[in-house]
Amino acid sequence: MGGAKSVALAVTVLALSVCAGCGGSSSSGSGSDAPPPAGDLAGSTTPAPAADPGDGAEVAEIVEAPGGIEFPADVSPAGQPESSNSAPAPGGFEMPADVSPNSQSSTGPASPAGGSPEVQYATWDEVRSRVSTSGKITVVDLWSLSCEPCLKEFPELVRLHQETGGKIQCVAVNLDFDGRKSRPPEHYLDQVTTFLASVGGGGFPAYICSTPSDDVYAAADIDSIPSVLIFDADGKQIQKFVDAGDTLGFTYQKDILPLLEKISG
Repeated sequence: MGGAKSVALAVTVLALSVCAGCGGSSSSGSGSDAPPPAGDLAGSTTPAPAADPGDGAEVAEIVEAPGGIEFPADVSPAGQPESSNSAPAPGGFEMPADVSPNSQSSTGPASPAGGSPEVQYATWDEVRSRVSTSGKITVVDLWSLSCEPCLKEFPELVRLHQETGGKIQCVAVNLDFDGRKSRPPEHYLDQVTTFLASVGGGGFPAYICSTPSDDVYAAADIDSIPSVLIFDADGKQIQKFVDAGDTLGFTYQKDILPLLEKISG
């Protein structure tokens, strides 16, 4: 019996030594094994009182609960957006990411723009009348602010105007107006002017069409935009490029410029 008590006492001493090593240093100046008050348990690491050497109970330890997680300064907890000092960008027109300002197209830098854009209002019939009396081969580009392919290919119209020196008449016709009274043609003026200026689109006629877009589609016999209409010097339409059917995926470089070289001699 005495040997069993000696073994139990040795096990207890060893267990208390292990607890002191894992849980942190024990408090100095107190030899009492009495448990701390219940209110002191939270937020502290304290060895549990030794079990009776004779009952064979295992020694338990009260472990301090980990504190709150601290994120690095540049990481926000899930569901909580990072704070920002910058105000949200205002809504409105945005160019596609791959459309560069000042008419920087995929074929290289363009020459300086021919002037500031001057946007006019005109019905589709008025546009056709002016085209028929230009006395030049004319390229009419039908486009919209809401048409991303239109915005991507528009700098090529600007380049054509700059490189031909006015020998070929370029005309831009915006078709954003759809007939709604709440958004008349004037509603689009600022955004159209901003876009034209951003790609160097000055020096050639630019219109916001006051004929509803569906009526223009019907009159021009097109199903979609972007669309480019080619007229000869007498005002006769000789070719139509639409991003559908036989001319699906047309480009200025691949389709329009070769045709212009052919008909202009």
